[in-house]
Amino acid sequence: MKLFLYFILLIINSIRIFPLFLILRFYQNILKDQEALKFNEDISHFSDSFFSLLLKRPEYKMLLYRRLGYISYPLKIICGTYPCVIGNKYSMPLGGGVWIDHPHGSYINAQSVGKNLKIKHNVTIGNNHNKLPIIGDNVFIGCGACVLGGITIGNNVSIGANCVIVKDIPDNATVIGNPAIIVKLNGKKVSIKL
Repeated sequence: MKLFLYFILLIINSIRIFPLFLILRFYQNILKDQEALKFNEDISHFSDSFFSLLLKRPEYKMLLYRRLGYISYPLKIICGTYPCVIGNKYSMPLGGGVWIDHPHGSYINAQSVGKNLKIKHNVTIGNNHNKLPIIGDNVFIGCGACVLGGITIGNNVSIGANCVIVKDIPDNATVIGNPAIIVKLNGKKVSIKL
């Protein structure tokens, strides 16, 4: 019975998001849009089909809308939305390989974001004094963390849950607590206040 219900939901969802599938393929294959091509990197760690993935992980719809740009605004009415905001395609460079894990209430707006950003729920990446952060490659941001202002987050950084980051973080660092403390830097245990 569960398999039958899943199959019915998959068919209904497939009909509902079929316009997204067509537009994504048009952008990828005809226009060769680089942002649309990055969506393949975003979903590369899933073995599901496009339709099954968007049924199980609806948060990836918001990432797809962001990759498609302004064309996706009317599609949000047809295909549904998710309570997660990702900055505009034309104002925020966003690297491929974005991994979103149940990002209810997350807000992502930065000057630029590198490859392989991993976020949990209730993450805020945003402005402080009209300045936006720069996020490097391979960054993990835990539940409830805030990254605010004109700061730079280096490559290979892990930010723990509920941290408030308002100062630069160097490469290869692990940050926890509030106020934030660097507890690991270049593979060595440290205790450096930000």
